[in-house]
Amino acid sequence: MPRGIGALGYTLQMPLEDRYLMSKSEFLGKIKGLLGGRAAEELIFKEVSTGASNDLERIAQLAMNMIVVYGMSEKLPNISLVNKSNPGFLGQASGLERRSEHVEMQIDMEVSQIINQCYEDAKSFFPKSMTYWIKWRIFCWSRRL
Repeated sequence: MPRGIGALGYTLQMPLEDRYLMSKSEFLGKIKGLLGGRAAEELIFKEVSTGASNDLERIAQLAMNMIVVYGMSEKLPNISLVNKSNPGFLGQASGLERRSEHVEMQIDMEVSQIINQCYEDAKSFFPKSMTYWIKWRIFCWSRRL
């Protein structure tokens, strides 16, 4: 239940242990978890709001890192497209290798495919009976029943 001005809904995923390695299935699970709130909004209210904006930013970054940094791509497997020797602006991040338009298009398509598949999987976690029950609870709460 939000108590302040900033967060309307907030979830935090605590690590079970200090992590240095993540598998592809762990990345996909994290993306699905972040998409859960958006999926619930769509299923219950039949529309989406701006509430998941930070989650969407994190999802896009995770999916992009899977492809570009960690080489977890189906179309461009085992290739890291980050140049570690070229520091970014003020040394904050590594610079990116120059890539062709074709490679950029493949990356964008695969990132989109990952996010769309994870979103469909997140929506499938909610059984129809649960969405009806939640809608009934919201109706009762709004009528103070």
